[in-house]
Amino acid sequence: MESEIKQQLDEIFAHYNRERGNLIPILQDAQERFRYLPAEVMQAIARFLRIPEGTVFGVSTFYAQFKFVPMGKKVVRVCRGTACHVRGADKILQEFERKLCIKPGETTEDREYPLILTTGRSLFHWHTGTMIRKVNGLNVFMGEELVEINPEDASALGVADGEKIKVISRRGEVVAKAKVTEVSPVGVVFMTFHFAESSGNVLTNPVLDPVAKIPEFKVCAVRVEKAKTG
Repeated sequence: MESEIKQQLDEIFAHYNRERGNLIPILQDAQERFRYLPAEVMQAIARFLRIPEGTVFGVSTFYAQFKFVPMGKKVVRVCRGTACHVRGADKILQEFERKLCIKPGETTEDREYPLILTTGRSLFHWHTGTMIRKVNGLNVFMGEELVEINPEDASALGVADGEKIKVISRRGEVVAKAKVTEVSPVGVVFMTFHFAESSGNVLTNPVLDPVAKIPEFKVCAVRVEKAKTG
C-alpha cells in the first residue's frame, strides 16, 4: 500500500475504535476521502476492525452508496420521481448523456476540468469597466482581477493567497491572483468580467439558450494551476 494512502487511512482510523459496528461509518469516510473504495482500502479496513475481508466486501457491495470505480469531482443528480418525470426529467437526463457522452453512474474520461467557475460582478465595478475603472478611488478597493478559491482547493493545488494562478477552460485561459476565501464553496471558483486583461468571459461558453437566446456566460468547467513566473 502506498504511504500516502496509508497515512490517509490512519487519519480516518484515529476517529474510531475497533468495534465492528464502525464498519459503515469508516467505509463512508474512506469513500469521501478517496472518491471510491479501492480493494486495498477495504482490505486495510478489514485488518483494522479485525474482521474477514469478505465481510467488508459483502457490506460495501450491499449498499448502493458505495462505489468501486473513481467518481468524478462533480456529481450530477437528476430527479427521477413522478413529479420530475412529468416535467421532462427524462429529456434532461438524455441531454446530459448526449453532452457528456456517458450513461448514468459513469464518469467522464478526461477529468480534465474538475472545478466549476461562476462569474459575476464585484461591489466596486460594473460590466467591462470601461468607465468605472477610470475612477482611482474604486481601483483602490479592487484594481485587478481576483480568483476566489476555497482554502481546501487552494491547499490541494499548493496555491497561496495572492499568488498568480492560471484558470483554464476548453475555450481559453487567463492569469490572475488567487484570493483564498471560504466564501467560495469547495469545488467552485469565482471571477468577474470587469478586467479585459483577465476576463472570466474568455473562459465561459458563448452558446445561446435556445429559448431566451442568452449566452452561457455564468458558469463553466475549469481547472486551476500555478502560473509560471519569470
